[in-house]
Amino acid sequence: MMNRRQFIAVGISVLAGLKSVQAWAMELVKMNKDGSADHPAAKSMGYVADLEKALASPAIIKASGLNMKTKKSKPEAPKDQTCVNCQLYPKKDAKDKGPCQVIPGVLVHGPGSCNTWIKRA
Repeated sequence: MMNRRQFIAVGISVLAGLKSVQAWAMELVKMNKDGSADHPAAKSMGYVADLEKALASPAIIKASGLNMKTKKSKPEAPKDQTCVNCQLYPKKDAKDKGPCQVIPGVLVHGPGSCNTWIKRA
């Protein structure tokens, strides 16, 4: 028979394991050939997988819906407004991919960006 402390310790271990399995099971946002996201939430946010490429290509900006007026109105240069530098991207050390609080259930590209970018505090 388990006592209360053992039960709580096992419960916490199981929950931690489930959280890591959930993160492992996530996939990167799939991108269309025109540069737009193939995910409804990502598309509605104007998400692009690589901001540097998007800034060099008006066609990608148009296809993705990335709002350049919003980007240019912020004090940071648009090229610095990537997922890695965003408050909503919890893993600032994950340069290639990581979860996003606005686009649940998928991983976003570190050099990507969207219209909801917020400067990391």
